[in-house]
Amino acid sequence: MSDPTPSRFVAEPPRRAPAPLPVEDGYLPPEPPRRGFRIFLVALGAAVLACGGGLAWAATHRAEPQKLESLGELGIGTCFDWIEQELSPRVPVVNCDDPHDAQVFARHLVDGQVAWPGVKWFQEEYGPRCERQLENYAPDAYEDPAVAVGWVSTDEVGWRQGYRWVSCVAGDPDNRRSGPLH
Repeated sequence: MSDPTPSRFVAEPPRRAPAPLPVEDGYLPPEPPRRGFRIFLVALGAAVLACGGGLAWAATHRAEPQKLESLGELGIGTCFDWIEQELSPRVPVVNCDDPHDAQVFARHLVDGQVAWPGVKWFQEEYGPRCERQLENYAPDAYEDPAVAVGWVSTDEVGWRQGYRWVSCVAGDPDNRRSGPLH
């Protein structure tokens, strides 16, 4: 009896190329690339892309360093934080919508004084003046008992160098607030 399946449908075992035979001079031809090596290269490329993407994301989403500005150069309406060293002439400027320590609401140039007038003179001259100016600038903040009014000025060294300014500031000494004074 004959076999019902034609010979062309008979499965033959897969043929493998025979291993190259060494040549008399010791040269062996290179082996064809392996599939595992290709997979490794693809995985390595994916890892490099993922790391690069992560670094790019981190670079665009990192926090901006705080911008330090001189107290004497802060404009009206500028919000800032006090630095731990209270005597620092430079403070971090922040957005008034973010929590902050204080806001500048008035600025003055001091004229007519030749010698350093002293801290007591600044307190007597600008303490009441800053209080009145806060009442005009932000009446609700003026009425808020938690808001403290103060002033900052150049120091004696700055005075001798020609920096003669006073800034009126207000803030809540107990709680950092978000939002401008008015």
